[in-house]
Amino acid sequence: MPKFTYSAAKGIEQSSGSGFIINDAAIQPSLKEWTRSTDGAAPNFNTLGFLHQTISVTLDDGALNITIPNGQVIGEQKTVICAAQGASHNLTITDAAGTGHIATNPAAGAVYVFVYASTNNWKLLA
Repeated sequence: MPKFTYSAAKGIEQSSGSGFIINDAAIQPSLKEWTRSTDGAAPNFNTLGFLHQTISVTLDDGALNITIPNGQVIGEQKTVICAAQGASHNLTITDAAGTGHIATNPAAGAVYVFVYASTNNWKLLA
């Protein structure tokens, strides 16, 4: 496989070697926005798109339980952002093994970053 290099100035260039390199260009992660009051019960990240790297949730009052399905590769990252919140709620984010992180009344703007460590196992970065 040839080596491809992308730069904002020159676009994609092919050369000898292997790999794909990006220079001088920002990579924009995909984002899915979800609102509990208008989008229904707890999101299923398979259908919401934990194909998406980042999910922004807007919550009303009450508890929300979210399950992150298995990742594709070790080191994969997923981010959950609490965009806005109601007066009182808990946010529980669980992996397929049932290991959960509970946030009691998370502030608007709270960010949770998870890294896939192994089968059924996401770790919350502190």
